[in-house]
Amino acid sequence: MGKQEARDVGTGLSVISAAGVITPEPVTTAMGAGGLIGQGVGFIAIGLWDVFSSVSSNPKSAMVAEVPPTRFALVGGQGAAITSVNNSITAAGEMINSSRLLYCSLERLRGALEKKNALHAKLQRAAATSFLERLEGAVALYTACLENIDFYIQDTAFAQLSVDVAGVIELRDQIVAQGQFPEYEQFVFEQMGATEAELNAAIKEVSLATGQFLPQTPLRGSEVFGQLACALRKVDIRELLPDFFHEERSICIDRQEIQVVAES
Repeated sequence: MGKQEARDVGTGLSVISAAGVITPEPVTTAMGAGGLIGQGVGFIAIGLWDVFSSVSSNPKSAMVAEVPPTRFALVGGQGAAITSVNNSITAAGEMINSSRLLYCSLERLRGALEKKNALHAKLQRAAATSFLERLEGAVALYTACLENIDFYIQDTAFAQLSVDVAGVIELRDQIVAQGQFPEYEQFVFEQMGATEAELNAAIKEVSLATGQFLPQTPLRGSEVFGQLACALRKVDIRELLPDFFHEERSICIDRQEIQVVAES
């Protein structure tokens, strides 16, 4: 249930972070900006992960996937708390990059399998495996960064901000009804170059937030990053991959075919 927990806590993080962004206290504002980036990336990433299993085929089966890298602007300020936030922002960018690369590789692997092109299938399986491992590393790093933030914010003004379940549901309904994220969060999606399909998938993820994994007492800034880290640790990316990625296939490659592909 890690994804559902992440949706619920992530939506709560968005509400708390919005308050942080409009608070003049520097550390609180930095925490808020970092929280919004993490929440935005999280919903895009989960949206991508949810379509891994039904990925369509891509005819570019002979090419290894490339995507424009996402690099978020870091927040200003000094101190251990802000350093942790900036580390999380860098890790979040790597998480979205790896998610996109894995999705593209799965598309191309499926295309190669449908064409029964054993050489291209072997190439794309290797690329997908590499991007999967890279994604798992990025998620682990991002999770560790969230835990560091949780430690350093305990004595800041951000820790005192809070939201109840009703506030989370209100934001969920607002995003779904308007079909877009609040204005204060648009910078996140602009910096990552989110496509319309990715935004639609992210909104769908928000619509699935239920609040059931939030405490009945108000969710506080002092605990929201730690709870999100806990939820992410329960998500197994490999369980979200399509069956054709897991299938063991005996791939026999003709020497002449290798030579032709290598020369083309």
